[in-house]
Amino acid sequence: MSPDFPTTPDAMQTAPGGGIDVFISKLSLADEKPDLTYSTYAGKGGTNVGYAIAVAPDGTICVGGQSSIRSIAATGSAFQDTSTGGVSDGFILVLK
Repeated sequence: MSPDFPTTPDAMQTAPGGGIDVFISKLSLADEKPDLTYSTYAGKGGTNVGYAIAVAPDGTICVGGQSSIRSIAATGSAFQDTSTGGVSDGFILVLK
């Protein structure tokens, strides 16, 4: 919900989407000083909560969570790209 949370120019979403958004940030520890290498919001309204995060050896980031109004966009290759109703939907977000 913070309007001044730092994002990077290549972020998937550079501004809050309204409601509560998930955020994903990647830090580099080059020279023992943390540098923000990637940071993004994820969500367009409602409540979006990230519950798990994993980073693959190739740097791909996977975030699992829950969205109250399915406000995290699905791609054409998504397993399920429409809501089935109910109070909330789960999501897996993959950032390469």
